[in-house]
Amino acid sequence: MNTFHDLLLTFKWRHIVDILVVSFIIHRIFLLLRGRNAFQMILGLISIFLLQIIARISGLVLTSWFLGGLGAVALIAIVVLFRWEFRELLMQTNFVRFFLGGRPPPLQSLRALEPLITAVFMMAHSRTGALIVLQNQDRLSEYLMDGYDLNGRMIPQIIHSIFSKQSPLHDGAIVISGNRIRRVGAFLPLTASDKLPMHFGTRHRAAIGLTESTDAIVLVVSEERGEVSLVEKGSVTMMSRQEDLRDHLTRVSHDQIVVKSLGHRTRSWLIQIAGFTLIASLVSAFWGIYFGKQSLIQFNTKIDFRNISEDIILKNTSRESVDIQISGNRIMVNDLESTDIQFFVNLKGLGAGIHTIDLEGKNVELPAGLTATRVSPQQVRVELDKVIKKKVMVQPLLRGNPPDDRQITHIQIAPDSVVLSGPSSDLVSENFIYTNPINLNELKRGQDKARIEVPLTLPHASIELSDTKTGKVQVVIELGEPEIRD
Repeated sequence: MNTFHDLLLTFKWRHIVDILVVSFIIHRIFLLLRGRNAFQMILGLISIFLLQIIARISGLVLTSWFLGGLGAVALIAIVVLFRWEFRELLMQTNFVRFFLGGRPPPLQSLRALEPLITAVFMMAHSRTGALIVLQNQDRLSEYLMDGYDLNGRMIPQIIHSIFSKQSPLHDGAIVISGNRIRRVGAFLPLTASDKLPMHFGTRHRAAIGLTESTDAIVLVVSEERGEVSLVEKGSVTMMSRQEDLRDHLTRVSHDQIVVKSLGHRTRSWLIQIAGFTLIASLVSAFWGIYFGKQSLIQFNTKIDFRNISEDIILKNTSRESVDIQISGNRIMVNDLESTDIQFFVNLKGLGAGIHTIDLEGKNVELPAGLTATRVSPQQVRVELDKVIKKKVMVQPLLRGNPPDDRQITHIQIAPDSVVLSGPSSDLVSENFIYTNPINLNELKRGQDKARIEVPLTLPHASIELSDTKTGKVQVVIELGEPEIRD
């Protein structure tokens, strides 16, 4: 329950996008593979994977190991046995179809149907047997055997030449989809029905077999009788005239496929939405299990020394930072940054001297749901000193000689003393504070008085100035003529 609560605390919009993107891709792959033989094998592989997870969670080490090996063998078998099916799927699937789920469009207009009608009755007149599949919404690749991809224009002469006796492809069927000849020389599954008329040959049995399993329409031209048959949903209708075939295809293309398919499409969309919801739920569960696992990470963090008394100063410490090992669910650990971690040492009530302080996990401030499991080192030594103030005299630090051999007659400093603040051990021996070096060689020639603003040099880094903000003093140097000696 705590892990679930921690996951909700760290759940962000990018995690929702992450889950939805993965769910969408898996759903599209599911739709592309649906109805194929390889799909059943993939479902079995997923079942093995889920059983392995359950076995691992339950502590069944041997079972988990066995299922893992079985899954690896099954994966290799799927790749080897169905490599051509996957190759065909990849070749036929473009970017738009994958992400938008496009299906092959049916025949839509009389103008598109006319070349087909002309070709069919041309072959019937010449007693040329033919088998023509009009693909609708259902995918046909898993029902077709052999054949060659063509993607050619639907021209009567081309259709007639494919089924002529001299063509090596005349025994197979052609598949028309989206007003293009997509495939030639394909073989269809035969119907198992034993109630067909005796004069129905292999072409009729193949046409009935395909339409029993799909929504495709198949046109059959009899070589013996020169008859044209339209096969739909396993039912055969004779077409004696071009007008009959034209009217029937027009009605089927518009009424049955367009109008009646609205309800079918609605149901199909509802089924797809339900499937996507189920996949998203499974991906979310996997996300929760994966990121809900405990994970460890180590950070090096600077120590924050807190609650030091006003009259005490931290003079020295054995450690400036510590190594912290942090435990929590994987997503919280992955999102953790160094700025989210605070490690403090409480110095409240400690006086001057050397102190050894134990470092523990309670000294770490972390986001909710994370725990500090180890701190290294386990102790830190601090040296504290009492803060005192001391008034010292200011001394100028002179370098070089004035120009023209002039002599310094008087030096005035304002202020001539300052108050220093710092550790008593550092200030106790300090009686003076010096300015930064003043180079007398840089004074102007003939100058009687030089006024210079110069910073002060603090004797230790722990010592500060208490009564001046600028840290500078005014030094006035008066110069005179050099003494003349006899």
